[in-house]
Amino acid sequence: RRQLARLISHWLDSLEDADQRLFIRRYWYGETVKTLAAELGQGANALSQRLLRLRRALRAFLESEGVNL
Repeated sequence: RRQLARLISHWLDSLEDADQRLFIRRYWYGETVKTLAAELGQGANALSQRLLRLRRALRAFLESEGVNL
């Protein structure tokens, strides 16, 4: 569990600040896509696609580090 937390933290640190904040707000604090989109001035669909790309990037990173998902 600690190894996974360290890897996720490392991945988050590699992101641009805006993507890092977005990911944490959505998946740590559980803010809705609708709320985030309104605050960021983006459409909910566009923001959902951005989050999808971030999740895929995290998955690819974890798999490259040997984590079986």
